[in-house]
Amino acid sequence: MYYKVVLCCIFLCCIHLLKAQVPVPETTMPTTTTEQQLENITENSEDQETEDDSYLQQLNQLMRNPLNINTVDENFLRDLRLLSPMQIMNFLKYRDLLGKLVNLYELQAIPGWDLATIQKIRPYITVSNV
Repeated sequence: MYYKVVLCCIFLCCIHLLKAQVPVPETTMPTTTTEQQLENITENSEDQETEDDSYLQQLNQLMRNPLNINTVDENFLRDLRLLSPMQIMNFLKYRDLLGKLVNLYELQAIPGWDLATIQKIRPYITVSNV
């Protein structure tokens, strides 16, 4: 009986050391650089070899001047090489059904678009209703 009381006292003394889980701020989440994205794309496309850095230059240009996601077409999304054909089709259907996006957070509602996909495409797009 005595050991139960001692055990309860130890438990009660140690309970203040327990902490709840704290969400990681978005700013500390790992970001991928353009070079990393280019490397991932070239690793995934075994039959395609890039002989020049035109794709990297295109990505760098898009980082400096992101395009409005409300006005891009299927060809732009395909040329970006960051989205699958299904993700492109789902995005275009979503935009046709619900109209222009109001915020980038709305991309999470598109079927097939996860946070990793949104983080990959985020540096190259913007949302504007102009």
